[in-house]
Amino acid sequence: MMGHIRIRMVGSTLVAMLTLGACASTPPIKVTYFQPQATLKVKVIETLACRNDVPFSIASAILTPEYEAGDNHHSFNLDDLDGPLSNTDAEVQFYDDGRLKSINATSTGVGPEILSAALKLPLPVSLAKNVDKSAQDANKAMCNAIALEDPKGKVVNLNYGGTLVFGSTPPNDAVATILEPNNASVQLAGRIGYSFVEPVVNVVYVAPTSVQRIQHRGTEAKDPYLKLLHPSVSRVEVGHVAFMEARVLTRAQMRVPQWGREYMLPLPKAVWAGEQKLSLTLSPGGEVTSFGAKKTTGTAAVLGSITETYDRFNQTDSEEAAAINAETDVLAAHARRVRCESDPAACE
Repeated sequence: MMGHIRIRMVGSTLVAMLTLGACASTPPIKVTYFQPQATLKVKVIETLACRNDVPFSIASAILTPEYEAGDNHHSFNLDDLDGPLSNTDAEVQFYDDGRLKSINATSTGVGPEILSAALKLPLPVSLAKNVDKSAQDANKAMCNAIALEDPKGKVVNLNYGGTLVFGSTPPNDAVATILEPNNASVQLAGRIGYSFVEPVVNVVYVAPTSVQRIQHRGTEAKDPYLKLLHPSVSRVEVGHVAFMEARVLTRAQMRVPQWGREYMLPLPKAVWAGEQKLSLTLSPGGEVTSFGAKKTTGTAAVLGSITETYDRFNQTDSEEAAAINAETDVLAAHARRVRCESDPAACE
């Protein structure tokens, strides 16, 4: 009896389902996937308010990594998963741009691409200096202008932003990017007499560690395999100067796949009259988030799996994560800090 084969595309998913009798085999399909590459969007929100006619500045940074398909791509043959007289289900999922998402997995590989974000840094507050009569007059004029912009809350916000585009090869020195204010912020700063300084983002390359999550003890040349990425976990720091005072807004670590290195993950082949299935899930940055291999023979079954929890890197406190990933939360945090700075009794 021949096997029945169904092949279909569901969105970005290639599905090959085989209901097998004798002499069945997986069709000779070549699957091509692209390795990911990263960019980093950074937004800084600066809040200006006053205390006793002296302006002060509070600022926070929001880091948003984005991943897309790079130029580097590889292929594997779907029938490499097949074996004689075996049962095989093959489901390969892709991201919309062709990055490999999963093989035979039902969960989505979402990992914390920003790691140890903010390191629980407090909101920095920079206060203008009343060094002389001229400075006092300028500070009072700025506070009056802020009150005209927002008569109720007496608070204004400036917005800066930019995107870091990482090259295909690691840099020798830190990569620095200046975050530009938007047009509305430039005009607002002019109206209130504020001499803003653009924030600066620095990224320092960190070579991939020698320990990777999935390692094979030895691969024969004939074994089919996937080429996956062991990414660099590089350091990100956002700095800013307000009222001549330098401050660090956030420090974090970020996975940069194109600065990592490739390695081979062997694909298990189905055994005689049995089943052997690979289950693999990848994060948007191309790193393995779960891996398992199921092997079933005629008399016994063995199931082994590894699920990476990121405990080693994921030190982000939930409140800090919420504060840096949602602009509304950042503005709410700034508003609370402004009330405390303007009226310390309101924080008691």
